[in-house]
Amino acid sequence: MTTIFMAEDDALMISIYDKVFKTSGFDFTMALDGDKAITALTAMEKKPDVVVLDAMMPNKDGFDVLKFMKADATLKNIPVLFLTNLSAKEDLEKGLGLGADACLVKSQHSPAEIVAKVKELYNKYHPKV
Repeated sequence: MTTIFMAEDDALMISIYDKVFKTSGFDFTMALDGDKAITALTAMEKKPDVVVLDAMMPNKDGFDVLKFMKADATLKNIPVLFLTNLSAKEDLEKGLGLGADACLVKSQHSPAEIVAKVKELYNKYHPKV
């Protein structure tokens, strides 16, 4: 089963994404802040197929988690969807510049659209034979 890992500090959003991803046939795991995301990602025996990172989180933010992932040999090749509520073009460009595969403004996309983007990333990096 395809595993999605999400780092998001909003518990309500996590519960929504949990339902949407599981209904779409994904295995879903999450962390509520950047420190917990790094700890969880490092500890996971089977690494996730796609990681979804929220830009603004307590402790370490999504930018810090993304930097950590791209510097870690076991995590650097996992596709990353970077989400921000900040519509500043600079934040989207920063996410892409740090190695995110796609960046979206959360408030401009429904959870179903986020799932569709995750599916697109998964299919790009895990093509069917």
